[in-house]
Amino acid sequence: MQAVILAAGEGRRLGAELNQQPKCLLRIGGISLLQRRLLILGACGIHHIVIVTGYKAAMVCRQLGKLQPGMRCRTAHNSRYGEGSMGSLLTGLEALNDAHGGLLLMDADVLHDRRLLEPLLAPGAEGGCCLLDSGFGGSEEAVKLCLRKGRVVEFRKRLATDLRYDNCGESVGFFRLDATMSSALRARARAYLADGRGDEPYEEALRDLLLEQPERFAHQDIRGLPWIEIDFPEDLRRAEQDILPRLLPPG
Repeated sequence: MQAVILAAGEGRRLGAELNQQPKCLLRIGGISLLQRRLLILGACGIHHIVIVTGYKAAMVCRQLGKLQPGMRCRTAHNSRYGEGSMGSLLTGLEALNDAHGGLLLMDADVLHDRRLLEPLLAPGAEGGCCLLDSGFGGSEEAVKLCLRKGRVVEFRKRLATDLRYDNCGESVGFFRLDATMSSALRARARAYLADGRGDEPYEEALRDLLLEQPERFAHQDIRGLPWIEIDFPEDLRRAEQDILPRLLPPG
């Protein structure tokens, strides 16, 4: 199993909270989001990791240089990170040696409990697996994963008014893909960029696969487990006050 962590963005909506550093280097509970993620992945037996850098990549590389031996992290730089996350997705997927053992695709800006990874690492899943939190409260900013009769019918922030579904949750931004789906996602990301649609969020390429082959994607509701995506200053406050005290040790 390998992992690709998308960590190229600027995080402009956090403003001064970032202190002129990449969002993945925000320190919460004494360690950065990135270091906590790597500790969790290492504890789960995942040591082959590609980190897609962009904004202030040198700062990320310096932190990686301080990690313990045995953590085989590589960076893949998206020099055009300001044009959108689709390019970062392709950069990460093309940096993989292969994905025959499976791939975890992960957003870097999530503070989470290590138990969130358990359903993604469960044996026997073919195709892909995604996480949703049905207790998200209906936020307009949330990327939503909608299900009908157990199959994915939508994966976007904005939902059509006539969309029919019987379950809806916020996507955590973590996905497991087998080799076939990883290859298909790479091809789809290339097509978006070739068509001049690189400014679209990377989730659009993934959405195509989810809707084309919903039977190949498992899903798990992680409602009740502590996690938060950090986009705004209020998210950082909640991360520190509400989420951090509920987390298990990362390693």
